[in-house]
Amino acid sequence: MNHPSIVPVRDEWLARRTEEPLAPELPIVDAHHHCLAFPGYRYYEEEFLADIQASGHNIVASIHAETGGRGRGCSPDDPELLRPVGETRALVAGAKALPEGAPQVSLGIVGFADLFLGTAVCETLDAHVEAGKGRFKGIRQITPWDADASLTPEFLHAAPNRLADPKFREGFAELARRELSFDSWIYGPQIPELAALADAFPDATIVLDHCGTPVMQGGYARDPEASFANWAKAMVDLARRENVFCKLGGLAKWISDLTFHQHPEPPSSQGLAGAWQRWIETCIACFGPARCMFESNFPQEKPSCSYGVFWNGCKRMAAQYSADEQLHLFAGTAARAYRLPADL
Repeated sequence: MNHPSIVPVRDEWLARRTEEPLAPELPIVDAHHHCLAFPGYRYYEEEFLADIQASGHNIVASIHAETGGRGRGCSPDDPELLRPVGETRALVAGAKALPEGAPQVSLGIVGFADLFLGTAVCETLDAHVEAGKGRFKGIRQITPWDADASLTPEFLHAAPNRLADPKFREGFAELARRELSFDSWIYGPQIPELAALADAFPDATIVLDHCGTPVMQGGYARDPEASFANWAKAMVDLARRENVFCKLGGLAKWISDLTFHQHPEPPSSQGLAGAWQRWIETCIACFGPARCMFESNFPQEKPSCSYGVFWNGCKRMAAQYSADEQLHLFAGTAARAYRLPADL
């Protein structure tokens, strides 16, 4: 799989940059991370907890996002409809195995279910709820598409306009009926499609991942300011749907124009904040702090920065907001969107 999305984590490189945590008492719900493994690399609860502890930040809980229905515990021996549920079972077991007093890792679980199955997806959703033991909160279906196929790794190639597909809408109705949330990873030019979905299901909780993934590669790199303006305009329009939340992060992925992983030295939190600031400020201006939540997107972002530097960068970007607004951005919005326990 030869695509720029596949970037190795270089622990020795990351270790060149250490920072003391800013505002270490501020509670954080990491709104989006993954526990996954692939040949030569593993990032499960133990590795995530090690990053948390090394960072010094007050991570009180986290939201786990699915890994494409092929993650740990997803057995090919299971019926196809139930195959993704294995990941939920594994996440519950992994979280409960952590030491007493550890952060509540995967307190919210966003799993995978194929909404293109239509009403048949009910079996998958109900099995997730049972396996989640109160932690299962919703599903994510990743549908990034662009006419420029070079932007997307082969394993993600999909058809356009999938959020309008009648079968998808049938499955989405079952999700909404169960009051489960929907995480959407799309590319920036697809944001109007998500707005149409939010209009069709105004009572459903919809979470836009990774700042709407503004695309700054391929043909979009020819006029970066126009690309930014088009993304920002779409975000302004989407934010009018009050049932849509926005995750702040994911900007070090391969389709942005940020290449920290190629630099001789890892970035400082000042450097990270300076590069991300205008994207983050635009999202918050559109949705407001009460509908925005910071996400680490680790380990996918780990090739670019350490966990501690990442959260320091977020705190620098949020410094202009009031104490109450910061509580929304770092914990409160995620807790509400994913219906976490009130005594968190």
